[in-house]
Amino acid sequence: MPVVRISRQPTPVPPPPCYLLKFPNELLAETISRLQHPNDVLSVSHTCKKLYEYLRDPTTSYVWRQVRENFVTIQEHIIGHQSGIEYIQTHARTSGYESPGSSLRTVKIPDGPTIYLKVVDSPIPAPFDGMTEYAYARMLFGRKKCDICRKGYSGEPWSFSVLFSICSDCINKKKSP
Repeated sequence: MPVVRISRQPTPVPPPPCYLLKFPNELLAETISRLQHPNDVLSVSHTCKKLYEYLRDPTTSYVWRQVRENFVTIQEHIIGHQSGIEYIQTHARTSGYESPGSSLRTVKIPDGPTIYLKVVDSPIPAPFDGMTEYAYARMLFGRKKCDICRKGYSGEPWSFSVLFSICSDCINKKKSP
């Protein structure tokens, strides 16, 4: 009886190399620290194991700190309006929400509209004693596990003082009779 050979499964194609990892550490840290939101840095840390380990390392806490301290909130925006800056300035004065930490920014999209932004500096407070910058960012913006039902959810922790997380389903169950 002839032996029938079963072909092997094709070997998977390895993923393309991550060119960010070829940057010198100082340049990589500087690039990541220019991101606008701590959630963006968390997303970068989840792209591969090496970036995860790099951004969790306590020696890179200055990257997280810089993003946290430079955090801004967009208060108002106008896309493509001719008098965008003037409109935002006038509207801010008449509505009474012009604040000392606010500034106006213009973003020009190539071959597209101009976006006018009114942003407000709103740095995030420092982490608790004994908590790393990474753990703090993850607590605020990352995916959490509900301490009651153990399901994962995205959202804010329920209590900062005792570091207790509860999902909206469990909150609604507690409220209903």
